[in-house]
Amino acid sequence: MVMRMKKVVFACVGNSFRSQIAAALFNAAAPEGWLAESAGVNPASEVMPETVQLLKEVGIDISSARPRQLTRAMMEQAELVVTMGCGPDACPAGFEDKIVAWNVPSPPGKAISELRSIMVLLENLVEKLIEDIDKDLAARSEIRL
Repeated sequence: MVMRMKKVVFACVGNSFRSQIAAALFNAAAPEGWLAESAGVNPASEVMPETVQLLKEVGIDISSARPRQLTRAMMEQAELVVTMGCGPDACPAGFEDKIVAWNVPSPPGKAISELRSIMVLLENLVEKLIEDIDKDLAARSEIRL
């Protein structure tokens, strides 16, 4: 029997920093059976070099990552869509029950020290999300006993 992966989509405007970092951090620590992907409502032409650098500092290589367009199909397949800066209104209609909005500062024009601070914020938010998923999975398994 093939288990279907549960997906979290992290979406921001350009898919060049916030959503790339959140997805990479989630995938590095994801509960079994979960996978994250990232996308943007207006994808940039490339991932910010600082994104690659900061993730490399914590042992995650996304050097081959490219910004992608957020699509209706991505949202249909996701259990959860986390938006950062693009707002729920930028997402296709009909997915309001899947959307969680995180207030994460926009990276353009920020110094590397400020970008590190944004990454720490994302680490904390992703960690909390994974804890919530783990608690939900534990509660579901207790119900089955």
